[in-house]
Amino acid sequence: MLQAQKLEFEMAKEEEKEQRLYLQKKLERQTNQAEKDRLQQEMDHQKKVAAQDQRVLRDAMERSEEQMKMMRDQMRIQDERFEETQNQHREEMQQYREENKANIEQLVATLGSLNQQMEQVVYDPDQPDSYMKLEADNFDKFCSAAAEHLKGVPKRPKKSIAVLGPSGVGKSTLINAFAGKHVTEIGLAECTDEVSMVFGDGPFDFYDVPGSHDARADFYNVETLHKLKSLHMVFLVYESRVDHAAKVAKLMVSINMPFIVVRNKCDFTKNSAKDWEDCKDKEMTKLQVYTTVEKPPLVYLGMSNDTHNGSDMEGLSELRSLMEALMETL
Repeated sequence: MLQAQKLEFEMAKEEEKEQRLYLQKKLERQTNQAEKDRLQQEMDHQKKVAAQDQRVLRDAMERSEEQMKMMRDQMRIQDERFEETQNQHREEMQQYREENKANIEQLVATLGSLNQQMEQVVYDPDQPDSYMKLEADNFDKFCSAAAEHLKGVPKRPKKSIAVLGPSGVGKSTLINAFAGKHVTEIGLAECTDEVSMVFGDGPFDFYDVPGSHDARADFYNVETLHKLKSLHMVFLVYESRVDHAAKVAKLMVSINMPFIVVRNKCDFTKNSAKDWEDCKDKEMTKLQVYTTVEKPPLVYLGMSNDTHNGSDMEGLSELRSLMEALMETL
C-alpha cells in the first residue's frame, strides 16, 4: 500500500509539473493582457490545488509509514512472545523427559516390541481375518501403553489444534479456510514429515501433522506422540473412508485427547440430503464401535471454491462452533 501511495504521489507531481509547463508556454505566447491574466490565475489555482493534493497524499503516506512501523513492532513483539513460549515449552519438555526417563524408555521398548511383533507376521491372503485380528490386538496394546505413559506430557502455552490426516485429504485447504487466507501451500505442507505450526494469528495455533493410512507407521514413535499430546485438540481429516480416522480416534480416546472427526471435500450436489444423512449415520456407528464414545464429534465439510485463499465451505461454521465449544472446556 505504501509503495502504491508513493507511486501515486510521484505521478501527481509529474502531472502537475507538465500542466504548469503547458500553461507557462501558453502564457508566453499570449499577447492579450486579459487572457494573460486569466492564464496566470489558472496557473496559480492549479498550483494551489496541486499543493493541497500533494499534502493529502504526503499525510496519507506518513500515516501508512506509521501503521507499517506499528505492524512491524507488533510482529516483532509477537515473534518475541512466540519464541518465549517455544523456549518455555522446550524447557518443560526437557524437564518432563528427565523426570520420566524410565517411563519413556519403557514406552520406547514397548513400541519396539509391538513393531517387531507385526513385522514378523506373514499375511495370509486365505486368512485375512486372522491378520486383521492380530493387527487390532497389537493396536489395542499400543493404545494401552500410550495411555499409561503419556499422562504427564506438558501442554503448549497457547491452545492449539493438530490437523491430522493422510496426504491429499485437504488439510491445507482446511487450515486456509480457518485462516480466511492463504497460509499454507496445497499439497506442499502435506508432504512434510514434521509436526509443524502453519497458522497462529488467531486465538488458536494450527499444526499440520503428517499422516498416512498406516496408524503403526504414523504413531508408533515416542517423539511424535509427545508432540501430539502437547497440543490441545485434533482434527482427524478424511475424504471418503472413515475407517482409518476411526482407528486414530480410538487412540485419541485412550490418551485423553479431544478430537473432531472431519469428512472433507463432500460434494453435496451429487447426492440427496437423505443419502448424506444415511452415510453420516453409518460412519457415526463405526466411530462409536471404535471409540466406545456415545456420540463422537463428526462434521461433514463441503467443497472449497478457492482452496488456495481460504474460501468458506459448507459445514465450516459448524466445525468452528464445535471447536470453540470444546476448547472452552479445556
